[in-house]
Amino acid sequence: MTAPQDVTPRVNTLAVVAFVLVFFVAFVGSIVGFLALRDIDRTGEGGRALALWAIVLGFVFTAFNIVVGALVLVSILRQG
Repeated sequence: MTAPQDVTPRVNTLAVVAFVLVFFVAFVGSIVGFLALRDIDRTGEGGRALALWAIVLGFVFTAFNIVVGALVLVSILRQG
């Protein structure tokens, strides 16, 4: 008689890459997160939460960067 083995799904590599990438290049990380989700749906691998977090954080960081960039631009134009 063999003991049941704990089988955990393999984590999708793109999901891990997307989550790490979102902290360096936010928009690209969110795109890779979408690609990871598509891959996870196709293969059944783990890492869905990582891909979703990469997408959410990518959009939040991108929006933040746009707002900060606009504020800096307005500040520069007002001084000139």
